Amino acid sequence: MRNYLPRINRERLVELFGHGNLTEEVRLDDLAGSAAAAICQESLTGKAPDRVAARVALIALVEKRLNDKHLARQLDVDQRTVKRLRGHEAKTDLVRAIRLQMGARRRAGVG
Repeated sequence: MRNYLPRINRERLVELFGHGNLTEEVRLDDLAGSAAAAICQESLTGKAPDRVAARVALIALVEKRLNDKHLARQLDVDQRTVKRLRGHEAKTDLVRAIRLQMGARRRAGVG
């Protein structure tokens, strides 16, 4: 996928969005939108491996802030799905990408 998408580094993001910290505390609204954007998809719906990995990473990112019921509502899945996905290991780079996406979307006023 990297061959087809432009590479944007931290300096370019700061140039585009200002000098705010893109990794500061995450907001808990538009979680699914931020995670979907991090994998270049419109939504997290479905069983495609990239979408499942994004849900796992998102759950890992906010695990101590939201319970299964709230996460299930945000992701539009069953609570049992959230509980099952909590048992999977999240990809560190995807967790970071989602966090950065949340920061970028917040700074841009999206979501």
